[in-house]
Amino acid sequence: MGADGGTIPKRCELVKKRTKKEKIDKHVKNATKWRNCQLTQLPLKKPVIACRLGKLYNKEDVINAILNKTIAKSLSASHIKGTKDFVELKLAENKDFKKDNVKGDEYDDVNQTEFLCPITNSPMNGMHSFLVNWLCGCVYSEKAQQEVKSVNCHVCGGPYDATKIVILNPDDSQLELYKLKLEAERAEKKAAKSAKKAEAASVSASSSAEPSTSTDVQIEKKKNKDKKIVPEGLKKAEKRKIDIQSDPTKSDTYKKLFTSCEDAKKKTEGHWKMLSVPLRTGSRGAVRLAIAGRTSNISGIQIQHRFISSADIFKISESVGASNLPPLPTPPPPALSLEEIVANGGSVLEELGLWSWYKPSSYFRYALEGIHNVVDIPWWTTIVVATVALRLLLIGVPIMSQKLVARQSMYRKEMNEFRDRIDEARKENNQLLQQQILLEQRDFLRSKDIRLGRQFGVMLANGGVFATQFFAVKKMIAVNYPGLATGGTLWFTDLTACDPYYALPFISAATMALVTKVGIEMGTTSDQMPPIMRAGMQYGLPVVIFIASSQFATGLCVYWCASNMVSLVYAGLFKIPVVRKALGIPKVVPAPVVPGQTSAISQVLKSYKDNKSIPPSLSDLRKRDATTFKKAGRGKPIT
Repeated sequence: MGADGGTIPKRCELVKKRTKKEKIDKHVKNATKWRNCQLTQLPLKKPVIACRLGKLYNKEDVINAILNKTIAKSLSASHIKGTKDFVELKLAENKDFKKDNVKGDEYDDVNQTEFLCPITNSPMNGMHSFLVNWLCGCVYSEKAQQEVKSVNCHVCGGPYDATKIVILNPDDSQLELYKLKLEAERAEKKAAKSAKKAEAASVSASSSAEPSTSTDVQIEKKKNKDKKIVPEGLKKAEKRKIDIQSDPTKSDTYKKLFTSCEDAKKKTEGHWKMLSVPLRTGSRGAVRLAIAGRTSNISGIQIQHRFISSADIFKISESVGASNLPPLPTPPPPALSLEEIVANGGSVLEELGLWSWYKPSSYFRYALEGIHNVVDIPWWTTIVVATVALRLLLIGVPIMSQKLVARQSMYRKEMNEFRDRIDEARKENNQLLQQQILLEQRDFLRSKDIRLGRQFGVMLANGGVFATQFFAVKKMIAVNYPGLATGGTLWFTDLTACDPYYALPFISAATMALVTKVGIEMGTTSDQMPPIMRAGMQYGLPVVIFIASSQFATGLCVYWCASNMVSLVYAGLFKIPVVRKALGIPKVVPAPVVPGQTSAISQVLKSYKDNKSIPPSLSDLRKRDATTFKKAGRGKPIT
């Protein structure tokens, strides 16, 4: 049919149709209005403002345009004349909005925007209509207003007026209505202003045309307030010589204010002497006022005039003598200083802010102060005595710790076997076997009544006692309690200063290492600890304590040394069989001597090397592959 081998052309191939305009969704078309400033087309950023037409702008850009006087040239913001033509918006931020932080194959929701409705969580992307309350600046969706009926603002609960609600980014018809409303409001204001000016001009004209019935009142225009009206025909030299009393433009009331007035010359006393009359005498005396009044009618306004003489105001019939005045109050005696209160045996804890009924450290400070004032011993001795007394009151804590040490020493062999089995399972990377061994160990500890929670309870109790004493002494040193600066001995006479020879910090670190080794404070000895924990307690903790205590005042170091000495004394007493029997503490089974046993640090290094040589498990390989794949997907393509 087509003489080209049997092909049949279609109508669409032969006849060209009229191309249709591409339809763009109105939400997509208006998306930039919700994201960009309509003055500069830059992205919106707080503070954001809205004009009376509902358009969105960056406040900083609009203010700069107003100051530079370039806003009138803008087609989208020429209607903004000043700050009364816009309101700053209170926008709720969208936490799910990811601005430019989308990387790789991560899903990017284009419908999410930086701001949303605080009530319905609808994003401000042009798909939902949003309103602004012009009275407070709160922004919310129209859906929220329809669903939540309220007489107040839906967001802040402030004032609400339906006529002050503006739709943000309205459609063309609503925009035209807003423009007409804005023009009508401005025309109304302009007409009201013109009417006010015309009324003021008519009042001034009528007052100038009608002669005044009184020479005491003269109404002048505001523009001629500071101007002098000089009769015609006078030269410049004569203008300067015009006297106030002979000036025809001045009223009699104004002329009587000066001493050149005839009435002022006839008076025996000047009117300026009224300022020297004592106010106290004048207020208590009998004041008689002679007020003469008359009324004048100017432009339909009645004005009441009163002529009050200074002599009439301050004519005092009787005066009050100084004998009727009350005597001066006796000043209170001066308060005692802190040193005087301490010397008298009083407490200054409240004056220094060292007393709080809910803090245990406050009661320890009270005990320190009482021992120092009653026994009258130096402050370093007071700290030692108070520390020893508190540790004796809490002797039950080290007794419980020693019972835990003795009970665990009975089953040291079994505990070491569990530890070795767990290490072997870890080397083989057998997670199931590790869990099985841990369950067996838990059942064994329960059967022997060995609970690790008790060990943590002992450590927590010792930590509470230490913190109470430590912070009590530290706060007293911080406020420079009276007497601490001279309450030391030997080389540390000042308890508020650091030890210059580092002797007390060294003693604190050394005694702490011994306390850790015997296990008097932690419910376990060093030979019962894992290698890493044993190395940290024996070598790391003393070094940390030495560095920290070298920065402390000597008063804190004295307390620390005394507390550690008490712990070592407890450890020595608990080694006596009679004492252990009296306190019900079982006998400690000594650790077996293993030939060729290395130190704790060597065991830690060996354990680290063994862990490094463990082959990775299947789960580790999968995690490694997933991480490598994600990095490759986010990286740059290889060309």
